Amino acid sequence: MNSFPMGQTWTIGIDLSDRFTSFCVLDDQGEVQEEGKVRTTPEAFSRRFAGTEPCRMVMEVGTHSPWASKLLAGQGHEVLVANPWKVKLIAASITKTDRSDAETLARLGRSDPRLLSPVVHRSTQAHADLEVINARKALVASRSLLINHVRGAVKPFGTRLPGCDAHSFHKKVPEAIPLELSQQSTLCSRRLRRSPSKSLPPMLASKPSAATAIPRPLSSDRCQVSGHDLPRLRPDPWRSPPIQSHPPGRSLSRLGS
Repeated sequence: MNSFPMGQTWTIGIDLSDRFTSFCVLDDQGEVQEEGKVRTTPEAFSRRFAGTEPCRMVMEVGTHSPWASKLLAGQGHEVLVANPWKVKLIAASITKTDRSDAETLARLGRSDPRLLSPVVHRSTQAHADLEVINARKALVASRSLLINHVRGAVKPFGTRLPGCDAHSFHKKVPEAIPLELSQQSTLCSRRLRRSPSKSLPPMLASKPSAATAIPRPLSSDRCQVSGHDLPRLRPDPWRSPPIQSHPPGRSLSRLGS
């Protein structure tokens, strides 16, 4: 049903989710008249509520609440966006389901909108500007994380990178990278330039057979795996030696004798 009878005051609680949105319709007596679900897309919202008589709609702050509140307000509805952190009846509910949350929102909006601590969303342009700022913040954090990782990765090899800012890091650091790490990074960059299937290590790209699964030594620092010549992995001098198990056929009590 896309419209409600005239002459009554309707309150609709909307619980937004990522895929489907639950809604609950209350009449002026507080009785549930309809419950249902609709896809969380602008097209589905427009089809479902386009012919509805202007009424009060209540929803929570969330990922989809900015566009949903603007769309419904553009259709002539009174839209209240509740702050769930200040509404303990919603945040601390024991039976927290999409259906019950939609009904709770509708009843709170019908009784007293001030209980919802309603918020007002930013404009579309202001929200777009904020997302640009958040994207730059994420990039700066990622850059700092990678730089700190490189500085920490070279220390087990007895190397310390020179001090510099992030803008000149890629110019001053490559010459100070240990040879072992430099060779590995070159090998990885070559694989990344290939197709995705060829960029995987041989043991991950295809299931090796019993004959090719055993590395065959070529020299003191090279080995061959599945027909590919790769650098031999050296043991970590800082790692503790593995614990040897007791010989088969002997009990633990006899190991000390």
